[in-house]
Amino acid sequence: MSQIKIRRERYKIYENDEWVGYFNVDYSADGRKMSADLFKSSASFVLITDKNGHVEGRKMELWVQERIIPPTRIGVENNLKAMGLSEYDELAILKHTSARHTSDACMIDFSEKQ
Repeated sequence: MSQIKIRRERYKIYENDEWVGYFNVDYSADGRKMSADLFKSSASFVLITDKNGHVEGRKMELWVQERIIPPTRIGVENNLKAMGLSEYDELAILKHTSARHTSDACMIDFSEKQ
């Protein structure tokens, strides 16, 4: 029986070209979980961080869903194909778009793991 390797990927979050924190992707036997740790204030996270600048769970899921195309969108298969994806994967879509959203200046630099 093979064991699932527990690992974490960390990527820098920027807002207005200023580094404000980390976007974390944790892999374990329970699956993949995303979270964020901010050390500076960020307009895109201001309403969802705890007092330590951490976001996880349902709040993180909603933040991610706001930044990607929904799986129910008409023609989503064409969007995925244009991104070079064969299936719907939230993290892969975030990586393709750098998690950019039209309502703020936040982005994640997925080009280098920390």
